[in-house]
Amino acid sequence: MKAYLPFQDVLLTMPRVELAALVNNWLWEIPLEQTPTDEQALKMIELIKARPDAAECGAIIDSCDEYLNGK
Repeated sequence: MKAYLPFQDVLLTMPRVELAALVNNWLWEIPLEQTPTDEQALKMIELIKARPDAAECGAIIDSCDEYLNGK
């Protein structure tokens, strides 16, 4: 089963604390067969960097980078 990328509007508008929990769960807590592809993780980073509060989302982006580098 392929993982789905959370809706773009969710990634762009969800409060940062909730977004951090969502990303953490999606990258690290779900079953292996549902984890995101590298392409999906890169798209998620791109969308988070487009948020108005992107400068404050560094820890979330770092988590995505760790996921990509740890595969």
